[in-house]
Amino acid sequence: MPAKSKKKKDKRRKKKEKVIDAEKQEIRDKKLREAKKRRDEIINKIKFSLNTKFKERMKVKEADLKKETKLREKEIRDQKKSPNERKMSEIRRDMKTIIEAGVEKVNASTVLLNKIKFDGKSTLTVQDTKYKLQYNVHMIGWGKEAIMLGGAFEKLIGKHLKKGWLIVPRKTIFNMWNYPSWLPKLDTRITYAEVGTDGKPDEKSVEIGRKIVEYCRGLMKNDILFVILSGGTDDLLCCPPKTISVKDKLDVLATLKASNATCKDINVVRNKLSILRGGYLARFAYPAKVITLIMSDTPGDTITEFAGGPTTNDTRHYLAPSILRRYKIYDKLSNNVKEVLEKKAPDIMDPLLYENKEFNFVDIYEIANIPEAIEGMSEAAFKLGLVSIKLNPSVSGSVREISREYAKMASLLILAVEGKITKLEMYESMKESNVMYLTEKKVHEIFPSKEKWGLGLCLLMGGRPDVEDYENGDGGPNQELALYFSFDWYLRTKQYPILNEYVVWILAGSTSGRDGNSQVAGAYGYSSLGPGVYKRFKEVSRAYEEAKVKSKNLEKLQPDSVETKEAVKICTDLKIEMDKLSVIMPDRVLMKHNVNSMYLNINDGDELLELGTGTGYTYTNVGDLHIIRIVRFQCNCDGSCVEQGGLQNQTDICTDNECSVNPRRPVDQPKPHCCMRITKPKIKIR
Repeated sequence: MPAKSKKKKDKRRKKKEKVIDAEKQEIRDKKLREAKKRRDEIINKIKFSLNTKFKERMKVKEADLKKETKLREKEIRDQKKSPNERKMSEIRRDMKTIIEAGVEKVNASTVLLNKIKFDGKSTLTVQDTKYKLQYNVHMIGWGKEAIMLGGAFEKLIGKHLKKGWLIVPRKTIFNMWNYPSWLPKLDTRITYAEVGTDGKPDEKSVEIGRKIVEYCRGLMKNDILFVILSGGTDDLLCCPPKTISVKDKLDVLATLKASNATCKDINVVRNKLSILRGGYLARFAYPAKVITLIMSDTPGDTITEFAGGPTTNDTRHYLAPSILRRYKIYDKLSNNVKEVLEKKAPDIMDPLLYENKEFNFVDIYEIANIPEAIEGMSEAAFKLGLVSIKLNPSVSGSVREISREYAKMASLLILAVEGKITKLEMYESMKESNVMYLTEKKVHEIFPSKEKWGLGLCLLMGGRPDVEDYENGDGGPNQELALYFSFDWYLRTKQYPILNEYVVWILAGSTSGRDGNSQVAGAYGYSSLGPGVYKRFKEVSRAYEEAKVKSKNLEKLQPDSVETKEAVKICTDLKIEMDKLSVIMPDRVLMKHNVNSMYLNINDGDELLELGTGTGYTYTNVGDLHIIRIVRFQCNCDGSCVEQGGLQNQTDICTDNECSVNPRRPVDQPKPHCCMRITKPKIKIR
């Protein structure tokens, strides 16, 4: 080997090892550890999210399975029921069909097909008004219903939608998997955001609100902004100015509520402490054209006030400080909050407003409401042979007051058809009612006659009773209304015996599928429901006292006999039933707002109304719907044909030769019953 190459090799061997800077290595290691930590956090977060979604999915499946099992069990029970009980099941089915038709009428997907039309090219028609689309549409929506309407709207107009935002309560997006029609396009341009925690606004609400504000600031004159609003958006549409926090705003509103402030006063202050509500969203979107689509859940509410009116000019915002002073709250507020409250608009002519103070670049459409739902119920009632009478779509007041007025109205209609009162007397009785106010014209329109009776009357109402505090109980206003009505109608039948010739039922339900904080939509009510619980308690108490005396006597005389053991068992069973009844007495459950517990424990839960999927949600909310079904007995028998347990033999056939519904048939073709003479079942305790 040449000496020169050997020398180079030695040089390579003697090359010094690279010196590692300990401080730099520590920094590098620290960065790697932090990156690994962030990676692990992201992985854990994804795992937690997937696990949570899996559990939620399983809950939905279990709920659906439970519902299917419950329906199968009900079918088996129905087969064993007496003719009278089977007729009651038929009444429930018919009334449920009517209320489901009302809910379907205002379902977001149905509304889209009926109220919004697109020619497939560039013309969009909303309630007869045409708009030209040129790939210039933007969309923002708040509320559960918005997720259905927004997704369907994108599919309708296609690529004309440039960008969309849908803000919904938490756990809403997951439920899209249960409704394939809700799923967005694969290349959707909609951003979905879940906000709010336990029904209260959170920082996510504010974050997404400010992003929307910045986005709207960039809209141009040729752009069109669609704003979709549905009920229950207070926690979603919460975006205070940067100078105050969400907590500051919530504290002010909570103090107002604790001071018994009215809803209108609270909303004025809420709007003032927002950069979205009270028309601010529309101002940010100007000069773009703004089109607002509203699914209203507030009866009688003007559309300008709905959901805080983000696209309607608020003319009362300046009243916020005086409202807080009136309730002696203003002086306790922080300076930052006071600055926001005292901020005033410049005293100049606003170029964005018409003379009536409405925005001149905003169109507002109420595409779903209670009157629409009542129209759907009326159509379903007609198909069942019932004459529908559409009364009040904006019922409000306490549940107790509404129940009394409903019973009064139903009794007046029956007395009218029987010729016991005149139109004038009916008008005089109802003209001062706060719940069911009737004009002379309306009385003339609805005044019934036997010729127009059909198979019966179906009174249709809607609205929203004053909300009570159901947090500590289990129930809702619709269940309470049905129970109260059962007592009010019972008292009416005692006052006017002729009312006993009619079968009168009420069904009250929430279009959302959830009544109060319970898992059901509402409940049925009839004259023997509430009073029947008291009657059953007396019967059981009497039987228990007799059984107790008998068992004690037998224990003294024959302590080990079979008869004694049976007597003791009967006594024990009666005591258990008596204890159950004492807990669900109507006066007790009404006082504690725990009506659902009573309904669950009587008549196998059949008196409860369930809508929607296994979760109970319908994802449609326009308020509450109420039906009163009035049917006259169709024959003159005494009801004995259905008292014997429903065996299909000659004794079960109606004895009235002139019965129009159930004429007498040969013995070899018996028909169980028809007359409904005794639709007052004994209350069964689970």
